[in-house]
Amino acid sequence: MHRDRIYIVFAAFFFLHFFGLQAHGACNISTTSMVFPPYDVFLAVPTDTNSTVTVTCDTQKPSPVILSLGASLNSGGFNPRQMKHTVSADLLVYNIYSDKAFTAVLGDGTGGGTLARQVTRNKPWVPVLYGRIPALQNATVGTYTDVLTVTVTW
Repeated sequence: MHRDRIYIVFAAFFFLHFFGLQAHGACNISTTSMVFPPYDVFLAVPTDTNSTVTVTCDTQKPSPVILSLGASLNSGGFNPRQMKHTVSADLLVYNIYSDKAFTAVLGDGTGGGTLARQVTRNKPWVPVLYGRIPALQNATVGTYTDVLTVTVTW
């Protein structure tokens, strides 16, 4: 039996939007790329990965920060999100979660939940985002990508 592996690259094109900027302080965000390991279409368990977002603020007074994640460019929704093959029209279902049990889909509050934390100077917030591709999807070998927007409101 021949098993092909599908190589998944989740393009971490995180476009950053900053809202609520106030004169008394600023917050910055950086991300690490979320790259899935090779996906095996015959494997009966999901394929998982993770990445981080780092939020730093320059104020001593705690700033309430809300982190949200936009809908999939390919599916137009939050659950499921879809990555598109870079050459064909094939889609691969996946999602991003705020917990390592893969139960809380990360979204914008209207579809999926958001994360919130008080952030102060010299105490960055580094939430881990957990990615999962469900098992046994009939997918063509190749590279799949999606574009998501990370929004930080403070």
